[in-house]
Order: sequence, then C-alpha cells, then structure tokens
Amino acid sequence: SPWSYSSWVPNAVVINLGTNDRVVCVNGFCNEFIQTYSDMILNAAKYYGHATTWFLACGPMSTAYCTQVHEIIVSVRMHGVNAYYLDQTPYNGNNTCCGHPSVAGDTQIADGVFDFIADKLGW
Repeated sequence: SPWSYSSWVPNAVVINLGTNDRVVCVNGFCNEFIQTYSDMILNAAKYYGHATTWFLACGPMSTAYCTQVHEIIVSVRMHGVNAYYLDQTPYNGNNTCCGHPSVAGDTQIADGVFDFIADKLGW
C-alpha cells in the first residue's frame, strides 16, 4: 500500500547533500544544485508540513558547497520551511578512507551537532 505521510511525521530531518560530490561551480551547476536541492526540500515539506524542522549540513569532507547550502536555506525559508544551517566543517579530523570520517569522527560529529539540534527543537 502507498506510504501515508501523515502516519509518521518526523520532528527533524538532517540532510548533508554535496559533501562527497566535489561541488564545482561551472557551467551553471551551482544554480542547478541550489534549485534541485531546494525543490527536494520543498517537495518533502509539502508532505510533512510545518511541524518538521530541516537541518541542512555542510562538511566535514568538503566546504566547497557551504555557500550554496546557505542559499538553499534562504530559498526554502521564503516558502515557510523551518530550516537551519548545520555546520559540520569543524569535524574534518579523524578521517579514514578517502576523507570519510572514521567511527570516532562520526561520534564527534553526532556529539557536536546534538546540542544544536536539541536547542532548535526545544528538547
């Protein structure tokens, strides 16, 4: 049967899109990235409603797309989406294969962003 979005609405959605993609602003790609990412958030927000808070992250593997994430947040907020920038750039240590965080690095990220998310959600 089709998924019922009203059966479970998340308090928060965390998205880190672009950290592994080596976003390069050439040939209009940045505009396409911003538009497609914004459209994805707006489409999902239609189903979840205003109760869901969105955290759009940048880092830790790359900072090349952080400016675009800020632009996306401005764009979706103009449509009533409750979105915040989640800065994961300070956690660029403890990397293992190809710049991906190790288990220790992932733990550091989780510990580091929990207070920010909890504060925004009033936990």
